[in-house]
Amino acid sequence: MDDSERKETWDEFHELVNMKPAELEKWLESEQSQSAGQHKDGGESTGHASGSRVAGPDGPAVRARIHHTPGPRWFGPHRPIRTVHADASMFVGGLSALLQSLHPLAMAAVAGHFGY
Repeated sequence: MDDSERKETWDEFHELVNMKPAELEKWLESEQSQSAGQHKDGGESTGHASGSRVAGPDGPAVRARIHHTPGPRWFGPHRPIRTVHADASMFVGGLSALLQSLHPLAMAAVAGHFGY
């Protein structure tokens, strides 16, 4: 990969990674997104399939209900915390943290430390 290809790849990465949630949703429905990534047996890409398994069949509708319901919010719409928590990876990270905390060694360490 020469310098111009590296720059083009970086610029495209930077543009896609910094999308707002609505822009990302629109891109995920595009032909470019559907054709990107690793495809098993010519079907849906691994990334799209993983996202569908995590969010479930009603994922987009649930997200819209949560994020577009009118009413007061603790944080303004342009605050970083809203952007970070709007991402589906928060669910995956939370589930991962929960499973790690339920590991027998982690539970034994907590029980040994607190002695309750």
